[in-house]
Amino acid sequence: MSNLDILFPVSLSNSTLSHSCDMKFFRSNIQHLKSSLTNPDLLAGGAFANACELARKAYYNEGLSEEEAIELGEEFILTSPDTGHSIKTNERVALTFKKYIKSFPFTKEFKPCVLADGSHAIEYFFSLDTGIKHPDLPDRNIKYTGLLDGFYEKSVNGEVIGRYVLDEKTTSRVSRVKGTKEVDLEREADIFRASSQLIGYSVAAQRLNNIKITSGLIRRVPIMVKHEPAYELDIPITQFMRDQWEVATYERIRELVERYIYYRDNVKDNSSMFPHSVFYPSYGSSCNAYMKMCGYAAGCLHKQGEKELAMIFDQTVGTMSEDGQRGLTSLAEYKKGLGL
Repeated sequence: MSNLDILFPVSLSNSTLSHSCDMKFFRSNIQHLKSSLTNPDLLAGGAFANACELARKAYYNEGLSEEEAIELGEEFILTSPDTGHSIKTNERVALTFKKYIKSFPFTKEFKPCVLADGSHAIEYFFSLDTGIKHPDLPDRNIKYTGLLDGFYEKSVNGEVIGRYVLDEKTTSRVSRVKGTKEVDLEREADIFRASSQLIGYSVAAQRLNNIKITSGLIRRVPIMVKHEPAYELDIPITQFMRDQWEVATYERIRELVERYIYYRDNVKDNSSMFPHSVFYPSYGSSCNAYMKMCGYAAGCLHKQGEKELAMIFDQTVGTMSEDGQRGLTSLAEYKKGLGL
């Protein structure tokens, strides 16, 4: 039995579906337990990403020079909230951003795709209708959503030779060729060859904008004590991958909906049952991924664990306004806005 409120998510994304532990999905996306603490790595990565977006829009949309665009991005990072990171400081992130743009300058030969409405596909938000009914909102389908750095096209002598999903990722770890300081590009690329995130972005490009994606371009941006240059990984995305991704992703969503309905109707108010009988905890590597204990671990260690979680976490839902601003609202208020 649980006193915590629940709601199946109105939309799902790669990050919400990528949990290897079903219990973690349940805690995070059905009970919507969120911490108010900030993550220094996410603050640093977010500042870098927002600076890239600001600079690109200034260059491609407003016609500013590259130098002027870089200055805007640099100023944004330096005036952003302190990351609180011992290495990824605002100053170091700003320096890394400036050198990154110098390594991968804005050009007309590699530029953001122009969408049907005339806008550039920079920091592009998408929403795919899965066709799967929401279990609490029968007049609404569940959406698959994402926010990516952009869709880009490469041209030679004015002819487009490829279209790409661009994904910039800051990192503090780099694979090396054994016995050297050289980046092992093959090992780095292996991390992303079957990336659900890239494939999903590619599906969205094709379904919503009729853009056929050739590859995903991962730009890894090291942020370390000593500066290291960013590097690019070209990850092919085939139609076979897109087709199988859609089958697997939509079946996964249907399975989660079925489990949610069973939990809602049979387990939640049953004093002798626990959610673990429906959303199985892994008791494995996901419990201490990245050498950190899962924040929801207390709920899997003893019968009263959920009461501990209720004291530690708030029940909140992430929101996004029409202008792309992210926010948080309480689960109760969010459900009220949905008419529940």
